[in-house]
Amino acid sequence: MGHEELIAALRQEAAAKALAIREEAGAEAERIRRDTDRRIKDIREKYGQQAAVLAREAEEIALSQARQEARGILLTAEAGLAGRACALVGDMLASLRQRDYAAVFDALIAELPVFPWEVVRVNPADEALAKERFREAVVQTDPSITGGLEVSDRAGNVRVINTFEKRIENLWPEILPDLVREIPEAAV
Repeated sequence: MGHEELIAALRQEAAAKALAIREEAGAEAERIRRDTDRRIKDIREKYGQQAAVLAREAEEIALSQARQEARGILLTAEAGLAGRACALVGDMLASLRQRDYAAVFDALIAELPVFPWEVVRVNPADEALAKERFREAVVQTDPSITGGLEVSDRAGNVRVINTFEKRIENLWPEILPDLVREIPEAAV
């Protein structure tokens, strides 16, 4: 093998090695590109999922805040309606005195337990009725009582309140929802 043949063989071998290195480098570059693409895809999926979770959490927080705000507005509106209903009922209590009030007063007395009542509190307009029905008791007047009566022993240890106001107060949780529904919006 001559010198020229040796150089040609070395060149050919160098070219083959260079081609092999290029192919190997290309394959490695392709593998790196695929690996990078896969990692980018994984990162996008991961952050996409995290972003979706964060978005859902933000939506839940916003919805919760909106629900709380709506509840607050509703409670304020209901309180306004309840106040208006209370005022309307208060106005109506006086009308209960207009029809055969003596019979109503007697019915309220009949509901009292049997006891030697010593103090009777009534509306000033009911003083004569109370003195007639409770001859032995001290009759006191109270303009805040629309109708009915409050009775007690002298020390106030035993007391029964059977006034229009107390009856409404006891029934209020049951009647308020119906009253609120019946109040026209213009009246509020």
